[in-house]
Amino acid sequence: RPEFSGMRGNQTAPVSAYRHAFDFICGCLSVGNELSWSSALHDAIVSGRLEWGRVLHTANAQFLSPTLWAALQQRGLAAYLPADIQDYLAKIHELNLVRNEHLRKQALEAVRALNDVGVKPLLLKGTAHLFLDTYDDPGSRVMQDLDILVPKDKAIACWDRLLCQGYSPIKSGRDFSSHHHLEPLRRAGEYGTT
Repeated sequence: RPEFSGMRGNQTAPVSAYRHAFDFICGCLSVGNELSWSSALHDAIVSGRLEWGRVLHTANAQFLSPTLWAALQQRGLAAYLPADIQDYLAKIHELNLVRNEHLRKQALEAVRALNDVGVKPLLLKGTAHLFLDTYDDPGSRVMQDLDILVPKDKAIACWDRLLCQGYSPIKSGRDFSSHHHLEPLRRAGEYGTT
């Protein structure tokens, strides 16, 4: 059966609490779903050897808390977490689900605005996943922006159309004059940049 650093009783060298947290998160997110794998994760949860503060800090720092919750649920392990950890991760997941639904609506609105100027944009990366069943759980992935590809010769018209929709450039100090991206836009009160 698999073992994770910090989850063995017979360690010869100490492993940091952050390493334990990292290994636990990686174990939860791994594609392996064998019974022995879930059993090792279960043992790590109920053993009391995990420092949950470090697990949450590590997951939050990597924007993985909603993903961790979804993985724990999928593996049938969420019920074994301490009650306060269950509540925290469930709430983070719920908030991210709401956020992703809002981003989906924002992407639809942007696409419609670009259609108004004769452009059929291509949704890239996470933006495309908002409309596909790539992930079993639509609240598991944290997104920060909406990546939209438009034809180069229509890019300025698209940018101007989004400005008319209430978007404003994000002042980053970067020079985008020779970049393949236009300056990112954001609308007040919205979650994602475009």
